[in-house]
Amino acid sequence: IWCQVEAGLSSVAISWVEALHTTGKVIAMVAIGYLCDVKGPRLPLIVAFCILLGGLGLLSYQVRSSLSWPMLLTSAIAIGVGVGAAFPALAAACCFGVPEHRRASTYGAYRMWRDLGYAAGGLSSRWFQAHGGFAATTSTMTIWTALVLAVITARFKVRRPASEAEVSLSQSLDELEADGDG
Repeated sequence: IWCQVEAGLSSVAISWVEALHTTGKVIAMVAIGYLCDVKGPRLPLIVAFCILLGGLGLLSYQVRSSLSWPMLLTSAIAIGVGVGAAFPALAAACCFGVPEHRRASTYGAYRMWRDLGYAAGGLSSRWFQAHGGFAATTSTMTIWTALVLAVITARFKVRRPASEAEVSLSQSLDELEADGDG
C-alpha cells in the first residue's frame, strides 16, 4: 500500500520490484548454500548481512529523499540477495561443528528462534510505523541489522566439522583409554 500511496507506483511496477527481490533471494540461497558447504558459514554470513544492510540503507535513504525507480529496484534486489544469502548461512552456522546426533535438535531450536523473530519483527515494525512513519521504521530496521551483524561477527567462532579420519582416531583413542582403565 505504501508503494502505491506514497511512491505512486502502479501494481505492475510493484510486481516487478517484488519479482526482482524474489529472484535475487532464490539465486543467493543457491549460491550461498554452496559457498557455505565449501568455505563454512562465517564469510557468507558477513557478506549476507553487509548486502542486506546496504539494501536497507539505500531504501532508508530513498524514503527520506525522492524515490527513484532504479534505486528502488536496486534496493529490492540487494535486500532480496541479503535475505536469501542469510538463510542458508544462518542454517549452516547453527549446525556447523555440532555432533551429527544433535543437528536436528539444534536446527529445530534455530527455526523456533527464527520464527519468533518474524513475529517480533512484524510487531515492532508495525509499532515503529505507527509512531514514527515509514522512514523511522526502515532506519530502525537498518540499525538492528547492523547490531545483529556486529554481535554475530564478534561472538561467532567457526569450528569445522571433524573429518571421518579424525572421528575414527578420536574413537580409537577413547577405546584405548577405556581399555587402560579397566
